[in-house]
Amino acid sequence: MAELNDLLRGERLGRLLEANRQLGLHGLLKDRSSVLQLIARNVFTVMNCECCGILTFPKGSTDLLELVAYCGDKQLENWSGQIFPLHETKHGGLTGFIAKRGQRANLFGPEIRDHEYRSELAPDHLLSGRRFSLLMVPLLDHKHQVIGWIEVENRKRPDGQPSEVAIFDSSDEAILNILSNQIGAMLENHAVMEVSTQLLECMVNAVSMREFLNNLLDRAICLLRADRDDVVWAEHDGRHLRVQAKTGVGMFSENDVLPNRSLTRWVFDHNVAKIVENTDRTSGPVKTSR
Repeated sequence: MAELNDLLRGERLGRLLEANRQLGLHGLLKDRSSVLQLIARNVFTVMNCECCGILTFPKGSTDLLELVAYCGDKQLENWSGQIFPLHETKHGGLTGFIAKRGQRANLFGPEIRDHEYRSELAPDHLLSGRRFSLLMVPLLDHKHQVIGWIEVENRKRPDGQPSEVAIFDSSDEAILNILSNQIGAMLENHAVMEVSTQLLECMVNAVSMREFLNNLLDRAICLLRADRDDVVWAEHDGRHLRVQAKTGVGMFSENDVLPNRSLTRWVFDHNVAKIVENTDRTSGPVKTSR
């Protein structure tokens, strides 16, 4: 048995290295949908499971998850775009409940069968028709904010069949953690590349500077997951800082000149980036909402 386990560990290490090679070669050369599908196939292979799904938040939503990639033993025709509400409703489904709670989960056997949030609907996406085990891990961005989830179901035995005795163990969790970290970074990099390409096209096609700036701010909001942003230009050799475009609610409107006691003025004068976690508590010469 020990020799068999060593062999399996060696085989899985080889699969993990191959998955990393594939993601490194193709991860930034394909469109987002193709990248996600490539990831799902590689995770499905490495984790030796019955199915793998990748879920992300639709644009502008934090209480819904969308299935954006899937790979499994059972071929599904209508998997794309399935929506899973985040919830704390009994029998509302484990995926939405785990995501709502915000913590990774590794469940098997009676932990699934007797779970009060388990859906009472049959898992018809599984070829085996039963959910024996489940491992679900968040995808994090560089700020450690959750940008999605990766879910694998039904760990297989050495003979390739799922069963209640085949569970996801600590080594499986470690492998999925490695993959999830890589996936999170890849999704962020891919998003930056997509936005950069879109902005280059916008520079060529925009009918006005205002249209380009508004496009720039819209994409910055999405990338940084912020609630407001603006573009400020210096006038009269830097004596005035004027808001040229803005998104979201703030103290100042477009065309307003910022006061001298402002964060933006401080950054401009010192020519250095500044991160302020709570602008309401900022003291000294930069105390304003800007």
